[in-house]
Amino acid sequence: MSGRGFRLLLLIGLLGPLGCGEQRCRVALEGEACGSSGDCVEAGFNQLACVDGRCRATCLIDADCRALVDPECEIDEEVRSAICEQQLCRPGCPQVACPSGETCLIGRCAFYREGFEGTGDEIPSLAGLGWGGGGTLRNPSQDLAFDCDGDCGGVDPGGPAAEGRRFAVLGTEPAPEKGTARTAPTCRACACCLDCILNPPLVAPSILDCPLQSVEPRLNCGPARQDCDTEPPPDQTPIECQGVCESCDACQARATPVEGGFLTSCEQRAADRVCSACPACDEEACRSCRSSACAEPCEDALSEACERCEEEAGCADCSPCRDCTVCEDAQRPGPRQLELRARCETLGADGCFSTPVDYPRAQLTEAEQALTSPPIDLSGAAGPLFLEFRYVPFNIGSVRTVSEQGTSACDWTEGPQEVRVQACAGSCDSPEAWVDLVFEDGIQVLPPDAQRSNGLRLTGQSGIDWSIGRARAALPAQLLGAETRIRFLPRLSEFARIGVDDIQIRSRP
Repeated sequence: MSGRGFRLLLLIGLLGPLGCGEQRCRVALEGEACGSSGDCVEAGFNQLACVDGRCRATCLIDADCRALVDPECEIDEEVRSAICEQQLCRPGCPQVACPSGETCLIGRCAFYREGFEGTGDEIPSLAGLGWGGGGTLRNPSQDLAFDCDGDCGGVDPGGPAAEGRRFAVLGTEPAPEKGTARTAPTCRACACCLDCILNPPLVAPSILDCPLQSVEPRLNCGPARQDCDTEPPPDQTPIECQGVCESCDACQARATPVEGGFLTSCEQRAADRVCSACPACDEEACRSCRSSACAEPCEDALSEACERCEEEAGCADCSPCRDCTVCEDAQRPGPRQLELRARCETLGADGCFSTPVDYPRAQLTEAEQALTSPPIDLSGAAGPLFLEFRYVPFNIGSVRTVSEQGTSACDWTEGPQEVRVQACAGSCDSPEAWVDLVFEDGIQVLPPDAQRSNGLRLTGQSGIDWSIGRARAALPAQLLGAETRIRFLPRLSEFARIGVDDIQIRSRP
């Protein structure tokens, strides 16, 4: 049975021939007094349950309170706005008036409500709804999950939501040890030196026989660490590499020193040098000459026709540009590969090869990890407000590995798995502006211990899971401003996720 199949449908009483053809149907929120559910059946409320001495409609979500067996029947306004509270259907707004400053939003009074459904025919996204992370890096674990069967239109199914068909899902994106390098050309001797140090050969390499391997992200200048029980090799130049490394020191110094992040000493050594062809290359002038005189033959910039046209047209700026790329061009299969290799060899130690000059930040900040709301105007609130939402923890355990870019995974520490719910009233770009919210049961983080390690996977949840995960936290007066924001900050293991839906800010009902 699907997640929706677990939802308890509201049950119907038929109350006499009063319209709708011969008969008017009315959804009963409440029947007469009862001693058992059998009394409700005898009174004509065939599936209402006897709760605290009255025949009552039971529910898990608001939609259960508006379900009709016969869609042709007229719906009483009391039922049209019914909401589910403590698993019983109760009249909602506008039948029940909203407090000052609150708006009636689908049966509930609230200053703010978000169900991640979007409006009209649009296909919503977190960014389009104003939700997401702050900063420059994106958390790929943030997304909208969609409840669909069969063809989902290219969207992966996410299982049932708390309300509607969509909900937000988020997790923590772990940091890599080093990340992906940004590279720039250096001289062949320095590329050989770096390759030799990171992958020590049995015999001293010749300049023209190296570099042999691409540079892998490494935290130290030496062979890869075998396991965490052994110390990392010391940074030193093997005797077999001294010749090519001395040639590296003789290469042209880079005009502007490189100050890249997370470079090792041997990577820095290569980054500080450059081959002579690349600084002499004026790419813009070469491109301009090609486009004006050699556009057609230079559709393939490596072709003989392109090179011949450049020479005839006097595109002198293109010659150093070709020398700048020829060694890497020679590594690509093609009809001129042997010719390009020979040209690269004539450059000797001054051939141009790319090595790392920077490892850009790949570790997300808390602002980038968090799912953060758009600004919410709560400045008109006269009394205490409460943040309410529903959530499903997808197999969240107790302990996570705290990754840190630039350090060995062997040295990473452990910390608790948790999701903190926070709010700020302004200046939310400052980490100090965020305040942890405390839930009514005194819990400060989600999920509570009883909901951890449940084995539940995304798409495997049901309406019952959303009913269990309902949280309410007070918003202190100092957090009620014109640009209040709320956020869900995940500190989870790599594959742990939490689903969030039906977020409301309102006064206590």
